[in-house]
Amino acid sequence: MTQPAEQKTETLDATSIEEYLEKHPDFLLNKPELLAQLQLKHMDSGNTVSLIERQVQVLRDKNKGLEAKLNELIQIARDNEQLSTQLHGFASNLLETRSVSDVLALTEDVMRDVFKIDFVSMRMLSDITDDMLLVIDEQTESDLFAEFFTLNKPMCGKLSEEYIEYFFVEHLDQVNSAAMLPLKSVQHLGVLMLGSIDAQRFSDDKGLLFLSHIGDLISSALVAHLHS
Repeated sequence: MTQPAEQKTETLDATSIEEYLEKHPDFLLNKPELLAQLQLKHMDSGNTVSLIERQVQVLRDKNKGLEAKLNELIQIARDNEQLSTQLHGFASNLLETRSVSDVLALTEDVMRDVFKIDFVSMRMLSDITDDMLLVIDEQTESDLFAEFFTLNKPMCGKLSEEYIEYFFVEHLDQVNSAAMLPLKSVQHLGVLMLGSIDAQRFSDDKGLLFLSHIGDLISSALVAHLHS
């Protein structure tokens, strides 16, 4: 007697099924009765739901993520627009100053009142101002600022305690983030230091564009009065 041919049993695993469905994305379109029978556990409640319900939930979650990202981008755009408006107003006011001391006083007022910065301090090189309270002496310039002036761009984040102590000795424990801006043209003029209680206000992962603009505006105003 002829023995019946031994039937081959194909063993399917999750990977094989996944690969097949990826290659045949329209498979379930031709199997509506199978689609209706597929059931999954709800991610939050643990109750059983249909595949279609699960797909709807996935799309809703994805839309929520996209909406949150869109709202974040809109807020960034609004913040940038506000900063641009504030910078424009600052530039207009700088044009009306009549002396170096006017520029320094206006800068401190605008940083505090318009940009809402907690701590503001400025220091100038000796040939920029005769106010000894603001002058960076030659030794300090060499010891503390030589590397910074060589860098020639704003620094921000959790700056060294030496810098914070030099500018904000009375608020040493309150400054959790800071931005230090070089004031310069063809020569170095001084330094503007901004400090915040908020550790994220001047975090080092943020861009330097607006800080650079502020430094450039102040520097231009100072140079205009030095040469007038």
